[in-house]
Amino acid sequence: MPREVCLPWQLIDDAPSAPGLYSWYYRLSLPRHDVEQLIREVKSGSQDRAKELVTVFLRTFIFRPMEEEPYDAVIEGKLKPKYRGKLANVTSVSGELVNRVVEDVERIRAIADALDASVPHFASPIYIGMSSNLRNRLTRHKMLIERFVAARRMSADYVGDGDEEADLSFAKDVARRGLVPGRLVVFVATTQTGGDEYKDVENLLNRINFPLCGRN
Repeated sequence: MPREVCLPWQLIDDAPSAPGLYSWYYRLSLPRHDVEQLIREVKSGSQDRAKELVTVFLRTFIFRPMEEEPYDAVIEGKLKPKYRGKLANVTSVSGELVNRVVEDVERIRAIADALDASVPHFASPIYIGMSSNLRNRLTRHKMLIERFVAARRMSADYVGDGDEEADLSFAKDVARRGLVPGRLVVFVATTQTGGDEYKDVENLLNRINFPLCGRN
């Protein structure tokens, strides 16, 4: 029978030493200190200032960590000039949401609680993989993430290959986006695999779900 378990960052070393699928999620926790500061400042400021504060808060703690990478775009037509460049992901904060928070800023606490509880069942995975040994693969993820977050760069003599190169890319993304490792959660499900078919499943799942990080 498949075994399914959701592991917080601190318990990743307890992942089963078995083949299986795994998906990483990021818990969008709103820092308590910043929540309380927002509440105080919204209550004491003008309405225009309050709207600005709420918009910046939502962009900083919710939208910015989840922004997509720019698309490589090409626009061309018959006998027309050709254009090539980057298309940036433009995130927008709903004006209705901002107005509701400004009118009742205490609701930001309920929003914070709901976001914290949304992982993993109501969140999109930020990375999907499959391995012949879940514990080994996930502890390698953890090691690379810790190294990158601490140093913000890998030593010049470090070279990855195969699965390790993919893990390296994920760790770079976590550090570059400023994600807090302690808020990472991994969901694992053991499977029965007789060979390297796990590579095919990983390939398919990434092309169906389009996770945010680790794109090579």
